[in-house]
Amino acid sequence: MAETARRSQTETRLDAIMRQTLMLSDPNDPKEVARALAKRYREGAERIEIDRTGFLNSTALPISSTTGTSGPSEAELVQAKDDLDRDLGALVAHPQLKDIQPELKGWQRALPQIVDRGVSAARTSVNERYRAIAMAARQELGDYSRLARMLGASTPEFNGAYRSLAKSIDQAAALILVMAGETIAGRGFGGIAALPVPVADLTTRRDAVISALHGLQNPDPAALMGEDWPRALHALTSMNEWLDSSGQGHLRALLDESYLASVLDKLVETVGQSEASVLRGLSATSAVTVTQLERLLSLLGQAINPTSPPLARFRQALKLFVQSFRPDRGRRLILAARPPLMANGFYGLAHSEEDAGFVTLMTTRARLAALLDCYLGCGCEGDAVTCQFVLDKMLYDLDRAIDRYIADVDDATQRAAAFGVMMRLVTDIGVFDGDAQVMDSRGRWRQIVQLIGRLDVCTEGHDTLAGVLHRSAEVLLTPYGDLDWAERPPAEDQDDPFWQLMRSELCNQRRDEEHWFEFAAAMSPGCIDLRRLHDAIIGLLGAAMYLTGSGQDDVQGRPVRVACETEDATIPAHYETSLDSFAFRYLDRQGQVDPNFATRNR
Repeated sequence: MAETARRSQTETRLDAIMRQTLMLSDPNDPKEVARALAKRYREGAERIEIDRTGFLNSTALPISSTTGTSGPSEAELVQAKDDLDRDLGALVAHPQLKDIQPELKGWQRALPQIVDRGVSAARTSVNERYRAIAMAARQELGDYSRLARMLGASTPEFNGAYRSLAKSIDQAAALILVMAGETIAGRGFGGIAALPVPVADLTTRRDAVISALHGLQNPDPAALMGEDWPRALHALTSMNEWLDSSGQGHLRALLDESYLASVLDKLVETVGQSEASVLRGLSATSAVTVTQLERLLSLLGQAINPTSPPLARFRQALKLFVQSFRPDRGRRLILAARPPLMANGFYGLAHSEEDAGFVTLMTTRARLAALLDCYLGCGCEGDAVTCQFVLDKMLYDLDRAIDRYIADVDDATQRAAAFGVMMRLVTDIGVFDGDAQVMDSRGRWRQIVQLIGRLDVCTEGHDTLAGVLHRSAEVLLTPYGDLDWAERPPAEDQDDPFWQLMRSELCNQRRDEEHWFEFAAAMSPGCIDLRRLHDAIIGLLGAAMYLTGSGQDDVQGRPVRVACETEDATIPAHYETSLDSFAFRYLDRQGQVDPNFATRNR
């Protein structure tokens, strides 16, 4: 039995190494392993193919380097990479852009690498770590797309070329979502599937739990013989008494090192399987075991006072292991890769209102991108350039709202509501009035209405465009009931976590826009006043921040000033400094009672 357990652990560790090294989704699939090895050792694979064909001068047949399940997105991926290469090459080679050629060459090197990194991670997105890497690559590509459109607005003669590049980047970013969804759907996962952390991480967490339990039950003999308090023994005795008195004596089995090791090993071994049916079975059985572990965690937190360092170490290690089996947050990726008609029957998705909203956001995003390419695909001037800046910002915001919905947590979707406020402002800018102020790009306090007063022309006469923005905002704001987005919340409600999350998201956007403005200014010829364009975005963000409760009301009759709060890290004083200030609060430097102490501390 012990030999079988050791062999299972060895196989699990080997599978984990293969997954991480070769970026495999199924280490037991010989064809996938062969393709991954051919990709990693390309030259050797080519020599083997030459030897097999028997023609020394012949060109080796191409060996597919694709890992994971091939699907419809593979052909689109090849096209997206080709479009990206051509758009970048056209900009780099253009003689009129020779002054910024080094920067564009930097993009030419970086962007394909980001796409490859995101695609590789998407193909193994059944693991949360790689899914996070894929989403990080998508976010990075979205930032590059936003910058490309800003450069197009500030360089009218190359507006079309920059917008074409942005479109190619957006296609690659969208394909990362689709491929991640295909990976999950292709493995047979549904809404009840548990997709834990990589097996290697899970094994490490298992070892930490057993090590902490061993340290709790077998304290250092030197500590017992010294002057230290026997905190480990005290914690162990108190735990046993507490479990018995609470009627949870059966949980004492989980404090047995060999029994707990067998329980955790079974979970790790099952996670290491590659068959989708086994993993789906894990999602149905692990809930029972994990519930017992969570019950033990809850009782241990109440048993010991004061707490014991060995017990705290065991609790934290066990908590980290249990967190590996929390409900997965990647199920909505399936809706990005499969038609909604298939969501319920094949993949077990209930298609809730939030899921329906996610599908609607993807649809409206595609529609908005097409409308903006027709509306803004020109060398614009005056108010039209400002509108281009603002509407491109709305497209970027819609992408970020989709990313928040993929996270499938309440805080993320509440943050997405901030994008909805921005979109409603663009479609109905006239609802904002008053004398609230925001600091512009030159560091001056200006009324928000002065910065956004001309934005009403952006959707004037473009009913379809306004309708798409209005529909997107409706999806983002409707889940919060009778939220009156056009009215500032009362002072007593402004500290509500919902409003705080929205303000935090808007402040993050403000900081991002500051960085992008500096970058665009460095790469633009100066024909367009970028500060005027940037101030329009600042005004729009300021209006949204005001409507979500930023700034203090009625401060000495002054207008409300909207600003983001900055939190600098505070470094505590040295131990000696703190001790010195505490000691000489009562004594003077000669060690005598300070006669002025009572006077200073009245």
